[in-house]
Amino acid sequence: MNRLLVAAVLSVAACSHPAPPAPPAPPHAFIDADKLAITDVITKQAAAWNRGDLGGYMDGYAKIDTLVFTSGGKINRGWQTTYDRFKKRYGSDTSTMGKLSFADLEVTPIGADGAIALGTWSLESGDKSTGGVFTLVFERRAEGWKIVHDHTSSLDKTPPSETGIPECDTYVAAVDKLAECRLLPQASRDAMKEAVNETKAVWKTLDQNGKKTAADSCKLATDSMQQMSRASGCS
Repeated sequence: MNRLLVAAVLSVAACSHPAPPAPPAPPHAFIDADKLAITDVITKQAAAWNRGDLGGYMDGYAKIDTLVFTSGGKINRGWQTTYDRFKKRYGSDTSTMGKLSFADLEVTPIGADGAIALGTWSLESGDKSTGGVFTLVFERRAEGWKIVHDHTSSLDKTPPSETGIPECDTYVAAVDKLAECRLLPQASRDAMKEAVNETKAVWKTLDQNGKKTAADSCKLATDSMQQMSRASGCS
């Protein structure tokens, strides 16, 4: 009887003490799957852009008012503002948006829930080509990895000089423009283009003093060409 009593007391005593707490779950970390997920966001953005789906492209951004998009020396804030900027500049179909591609992508984690994606971009639209570098800040959100900060810069894609003298490049452009005017006789237009093409080769052989003299001459010639353009109704 005493043995039963002792066993009962020990059983009650054991139940009065709570079980030790479970060990804390290990903190989550940035893993290879996260890098793949971020790369997938960027890949899907390019695909959406190239099919004229601006809304699909914008799905890569967090739909928040604190989204920051910086480009062309201007800072834009908010998802809607960024969307409106893209739509105003590029429209929302393949004929105006062109073909977008990304390359040289590098993804660097910032803790477990953030990352920076660095890469280059290129946009081909008709006979125009632009491109540059982008830096994207990604954040792990309830809806997945999203861009919360985008800094995009453009590379200088100024076409190479035709003459080696900026002032003479301006003159050549003025001649080319006038030569396209159908109000002038075809023979006159052909003669202008032939003359300037012959002179281009000479300009490229000049030394510094010669280039300075040519620059002054080209300034005067450009003014004359513009006056001729206005007088003929071709401006």
